Amino acid sequence: PVAVPSVIGQSYDSAAAQLQSAGFTVGRVDVDSDRPAGQVVDQSPPGNSTASNGSSVTLSVSKGPTTVT
Repeated sequence: PVAVPSVIGQSYDSAAAQLQSAGFTVGRVDVDSDRPAGQVVDQSPPGNSTASNGSSVTLSVSKGPTTVT
């Protein structure tokens, strides 16, 4: 097993690159959040856990704050 880096709070591109270099494939789910658009707000499996090399890590990525007009 390989340690899963915690990438919450990073931009999606940075997080995906870090996970891919660690040997994981990356999935993306866009979610509603008050965090800036493109920022990773959750991941599965969580950071600091272990997973098989080559397994998938799913990142939840903020769509950005909803603007009230």
